[in-house]
Amino acid sequence: MLLSSCVKEEINIPLGILTKDKLTKNQWSNYGMLFSYGYLMTFKADGTYTEEFIGEGCGGGSGKYTLVGNTLHLIAAENSLCPEDNSFVENVICKLIPESADPFYSESLKCGLASYYGSSLKPVGTNILIKDVESVIIEPRKVLAKTNIMIREKPSIKSKSYNCPQSDENANFQVPYFPKGRELVLYARTAKKEKINNIEDYWYFAQQDLDWYTSCAVSNRYTSMVWVFGGYLN
Repeated sequence: MLLSSCVKEEINIPLGILTKDKLTKNQWSNYGMLFSYGYLMTFKADGTYTEEFIGEGCGGGSGKYTLVGNTLHLIAAENSLCPEDNSFVENVICKLIPESADPFYSESLKCGLASYYGSSLKPVGTNILIKDVESVIIEPRKVLAKTNIMIREKPSIKSKSYNCPQSDENANFQVPYFPKGRELVLYARTAKKEKINNIEDYWYFAQQDLDWYTSCAVSNRYTSMVWVFGGYLN
């Protein structure tokens, strides 16, 4: 996930109005703020676009686009980034809709069945629901783990914790914690503080410094977006 897409918001264009300026000044991903990999689409002023898969493997494509009113037409070139990809679709129609499945965004670019996020990140201080958890968007900031800490699926010590990759001179292995000194980027916090081991703080929705390929996992599901208790962060 790109931090650059998390710190700016289009404030001069009403929601649902699609312009060439909005298209070209944003990177549009179908993973938004909740996931760490997926497709990323970029548009150039010369009328071309590129879609690529951010993660292991290949996917996506490129071509030309036209913007007529509030409707975006994607005309793909028949040169998929995956040689054996049989899912080529030449023409796709997209529209900007004033709603989003990702709670961090006010709108989404709907292309066929897929949704892409890139513009209108909700402002700092907005109350949102992250998978039914009442949360508040904060200014993104980098922090370090003070000690080996548990990172979890949900903001609760009863929630499942993640195993994370480690390595030494001899092998790669998994450890049942997020290692001391590793970096996290915080994007949101819980609405209320909680006291754990006599430390009162918020839980934070965060991204690990690990890339998607080496991210932590719970129940064999990998993600870079986790919950962490703020009392154990610098």
